[in-house]
Amino acid sequence: MVKNGRVLFILAIGLTGLFLAAMGAYKQGSVGGYFEKIKENPSLMQSFLRAFPKGADLHNHLAGAVYAESFIGWAASDNLCVDVKNNALKNLNPGISCSDSGWQDAKSFVNNSDAVDALVDNISMRAFVPTSGWNGHNQFFSTFGNTVRTTQRLGDMLAETQARAGVQNISYLELMTSLDLGGVYAVAFGTAWQDAWDNDIAAGYAALMAGAYGEKFEELIDAQTQVLDNMEARRDEVLACNTDTPDHACEVEVRYLYQVIRVGPSSGTFAGFIMGFEMAKRDPRVVGINLVAPEDHPQALADYDLHMNMIDLLWHEKGEIDISLHAGELALGLVMPKHMRSHIRDAIDVGHAKRIGHGMDIAYEDRPMDLLTQMRDQDVMVEINLTSNDVILGVKGDEHPILLYQLAGVPLALSTDDEGVSRIDLTHEFERAVYTYDLSYGDIKQLARNSVKYGFTSDGDKALLVEELEAKFIAFEQMVASWPTP
Repeated sequence: MVKNGRVLFILAIGLTGLFLAAMGAYKQGSVGGYFEKIKENPSLMQSFLRAFPKGADLHNHLAGAVYAESFIGWAASDNLCVDVKNNALKNLNPGISCSDSGWQDAKSFVNNSDAVDALVDNISMRAFVPTSGWNGHNQFFSTFGNTVRTTQRLGDMLAETQARAGVQNISYLELMTSLDLGGVYAVAFGTAWQDAWDNDIAAGYAALMAGAYGEKFEELIDAQTQVLDNMEARRDEVLACNTDTPDHACEVEVRYLYQVIRVGPSSGTFAGFIMGFEMAKRDPRVVGINLVAPEDHPQALADYDLHMNMIDLLWHEKGEIDISLHAGELALGLVMPKHMRSHIRDAIDVGHAKRIGHGMDIAYEDRPMDLLTQMRDQDVMVEINLTSNDVILGVKGDEHPILLYQLAGVPLALSTDDEGVSRIDLTHEFERAVYTYDLSYGDIKQLARNSVKYGFTSDGDKALLVEELEAKFIAFEQMVASWPTP
């Protein structure tokens, strides 16, 4: 449920009634003019946008939201290792020491500042410069394999991400996380069925559920729930949420998208979808599913139609849930043109996506104008990740389709994708959007409103979040009236 403090805040704002409403309308006009003036002062604009109520971040991978320095610190505390030669963090098998593997103990490693700097650079996009044979796409996705992300640290990861949101005046986070997906895959991979689809997904579903996966399904559901409980309990401990002096970040509402990996044995991917659907049905904290991993991976390309049909079958078998899908995170040259013709359309028509993550290749889709009209009419929102699209795909500025979506009337919201890996935050994305596309104050307010409107939380919680955002706009605009005029 939304925090009681949030409800009281909204009621308190409401007590001022017509006066605040009138002042809010007045201030919006004056703040709009002020906003245009401070575009010539980036530092003032940054301060403005940091305090600006940004609503929600709806496209944020928990595994990529944490900064490298935190992973290094946790590795030292948890007695993990550093592969100094390859600048990577490593976990240990029981009974083996770091030196046995030719690695260095992370606890002693952190005392070497130069070495730590090199490691930070290798497990993030900091200081990255493309070279022949190694581009931003390679660097970005390699960071996940070079960092140890354990379920035991999920609560710390959540606390860091939520704390960062709190200081930026973000009200709601929808975080993608796999919980105990490894346990799901371990059972699914043990079936004799594996990838023998024979073009019959319904038969594959029946075979999967009739085997070991189906037998252990309730046990696996309990494991997912326990990971989520433990994660939030640790978050509450770190942020002191259940004390008399809670961190301000405790007021940030958090929900989760169960993320499924699109590479690896397809039986595992299907098992992940089944678990995601079930968790979204049973646990109100899990509000939908998403499909992750590089869309340009050869297997992801080969199995794209299969994955959409898996979702479609479950949609009809298990009932409707909210779905956001990475689709169209592709660029010409990265893949063959034939792979850019239908991913967004299929995500909507077959995969039942209510939101599209990235949507970069919209202009390369078959009949793109018809698709844009369909997205507008069906109210399908696009999650825009400007920095991510730049560092991974090399697409930025006028090449980005954000203006095409805007022209077609497709709803948009800004999000961070993997803010820790990219070394950014949501404020940075707003600032980048303002200066790249000369957005107005009205534009950024609409982006913030969209981010709350298209979240997958319950209708009641969403209504409170919408009210809170409007109240925050009024308070913010009154505050800005006291700021220095350039």
